[in-house]
Amino acid sequence: MPEELPAVNQHAEDLYVARSVAAEASVESPAVSFADLLRYVTDRSTRLTAAQWKFCQDHPRLSADYRALVDKFALALLPQAAAASQGELQERNFPGGSLRIRPSSVPGQVYLIFTIGPELRACRFLLLEGADGSTARIELPEPDVDGGMLVIQDIAGNEADASAIRLLRNPTTSGVFLP
Repeated sequence: MPEELPAVNQHAEDLYVARSVAAEASVESPAVSFADLLRYVTDRSTRLTAAQWKFCQDHPRLSADYRALVDKFALALLPQAAAASQGELQERNFPGGSLRIRPSSVPGQVYLIFTIGPELRACRFLLLEGADGSTARIELPEPDVDGGMLVIQDIAGNEADASAIRLLRNPTTSGVFLP
């Protein structure tokens, strides 16, 4: 029995060290789940933080799941502008409609004037993605009888609005209209 004691003590010490290391090791918990992505794509009130979006982009499987969700629910695409486009855009055309970006008479505000056809009347928001991976989301109101929608963006007081306008004006930005 005395010969076994050092072996038992060493084994106990090894287990203690292993458990201590495991307890101190940080386990990466997903900053965003598939359910979070589904809510983001289908629920206007759900937002993703910058950390959650980065986590999604850094994990190929989650990124592929996000793309599949967007493709499944997409009503129309806002394509990149023609390659010949120069500078910041003031207008964008897309299948089923158009968008004009106009300054407001109120400093720090920009008007987004959408005109859409009947096939896009169910659109409730526009997801934008820049060539650099930056994203923004614009909530859309109910269209009027002629398919017009006016969205007022506060670029002076709201960074999310300012980001959306920067993306819309950039010819390399694409987007998707979602219900």
